[in-house]
Amino acid sequence: SDGPHTSLESVHLAKYLGAHLVATGWAVATLIGFQAGNSSVSALCNDRISYYPIGKSKPIQAPSSDLSYGHWCKLGQCHVIFVCVNSEDCEACGKKIVEMVSSNLAITLFCMSRGVRGGSEFKEVVSGKKGFTVIETVIGFAVVPHPTTGALVSTTHATGKNCIVVERLTKEMVKTSDGAVNLLETIPFTYLFQKTLTTSSWGLLQLDTLAALQTVLWAESSARGATGNNTIAECAQNSNFRMVCAAMIRESSEALLAAAAGGNWKPDLRPISNLITPWLLEMMLVLPTPIFYCVVMLTGLPLPPLPSTGVVDVVAKRSCYLRHHLKELVDSGEKHHASMPLCAHILAKLDLINSPAGTATLIKGNVLLEAKQIIGKSSSAAEVMYW
Repeated sequence: SDGPHTSLESVHLAKYLGAHLVATGWAVATLIGFQAGNSSVSALCNDRISYYPIGKSKPIQAPSSDLSYGHWCKLGQCHVIFVCVNSEDCEACGKKIVEMVSSNLAITLFCMSRGVRGGSEFKEVVSGKKGFTVIETVIGFAVVPHPTTGALVSTTHATGKNCIVVERLTKEMVKTSDGAVNLLETIPFTYLFQKTLTTSSWGLLQLDTLAALQTVLWAESSARGATGNNTIAECAQNSNFRMVCAAMIRESSEALLAAAAGGNWKPDLRPISNLITPWLLEMMLVLPTPIFYCVVMLTGLPLPPLPSTGVVDVVAKRSCYLRHHLKELVDSGEKHHASMPLCAHILAKLDLINSPAGTATLIKGNVLLEAKQIIGKSSSAAEVMYW
């Protein structure tokens, strides 16, 4: 998604994946931008891509001979398509692909949208048409520019693990897409193959509540002309920040429990760590600070010393995409009549960041104090404060 005001989240992800793919030596990649509701050519900048390879401490440049920028007319020449658009663009992008690819060749499409609903919407539009095979994935990391070098780096880089959860192939899918999956696995990431992806998708949305709150704290500091709250790692040193995040996870867990309607279904954080669940993460966040950091070291919870995708979007004067992630959780709560006052409050704050009158409101606000007052009135979140 590369419109003039859309989030940079999918653009950075596409560049990062493309750079790693061509570095394997098994593929040549073309980056093609998508603008919803706009038939003009891509707005992607035709620049060289610098990135941090997983496991490396210094950035390198992707070879321009193998990773280039192109237009939609090149789509029909591709054997494998990685769809890295923002989730609200998935349906429109799927329709555009069906329209532009005229051949009936067997083409595999990996839907790499972060979020829950985008992948299913894309698959519904594209599957079964013109020989397409759609494979859904869950991306266990985000990609942002490094604050010092500007090179693209994943939010899980410090852990040495970039994880992608891939839909398990059926027998029919193996016939057409086994080679495409083998190509994907040449990228030196960690891959998990699961029949059901929604458990990991919802779990990662719960983890994104940390980034959402950090973005609001950073915006409040910036509105006052102050510095600080630049990264999740910095904010996590504040026990009040961790307590509010734990309360948001508690609210979202209760909403998802209502959505499960008694079924044996729970969100997980397998793309991050096999040791952490949303329930355990909630427990970790309310621990005293020294014990919290000991548990972080043991479990491998990523607390990146990097700006969140929300901060990157706000600095670039673009729509903060973290609000879409949080909104999926809040919408789930509303649909299943689960109260989520704290998550709804943080969502309203994210909406303020991009509004013309938002700065004046943010200057007067104190999101952590406001959140503690909301927690005191919420029966479920109040348990977090009691701990």
